[in-house]
Amino acid sequence: MNSKKTFVISTRDMFEKMKLEFEDFKNDTQSSRHAINFVLTVHHLKEWVWKSYLQDNAELRNNVSPLSQDKNSYYSFLNSECKEIKLIHELANNIKHFYSQGNEIQETTNNNKPWEEITCTWENWRIPWDYDGLIIITKDNHWVSVLDIFQKVHDYWANCFNTSLKNFT
Repeated sequence: MNSKKTFVISTRDMFEKMKLEFEDFKNDTQSSRHAINFVLTVHHLKEWVWKSYLQDNAELRNNVSPLSQDKNSYYSFLNSECKEIKLIHELANNIKHFYSQGNEIQETTNNNKPWEEITCTWENWRIPWDYDGLIIITKDNHWVSVLDIFQKVHDYWANCFNTSLKNFT
């Protein structure tokens, strides 16, 4: 007998998964595994939100953003509301398609580069001195902590789920 077993998860479950993966990364900011898990979950969370809540609910779409009348305009709205979501999108594509090129990101690495390899100026340095986790170097040579990017994306989604999506499961 051939049977298929599935499990059901909701969009709220995906949000909770994202929060747990963020906590895992905060506890080990050099873990590529935790970073990858967070990036892929967050990247797909926007699709889950669109499909579960917004696609067939014009009133909620208007509450979220009057400009978000289709999936692409909703994604553009997200990118404008939280610019770090665009970096997450680029990271996810790099992970899924095994390449490291894109519009914004030049390199992902850890913060253990020797002084001779540090090419950015003080104005482009966006990481605290004591941070030893993963970093992103943008095409314009800004050094940014992955933790900072993840924190902003986490907080953005937490705000969405605690306000406009609060009454949805």
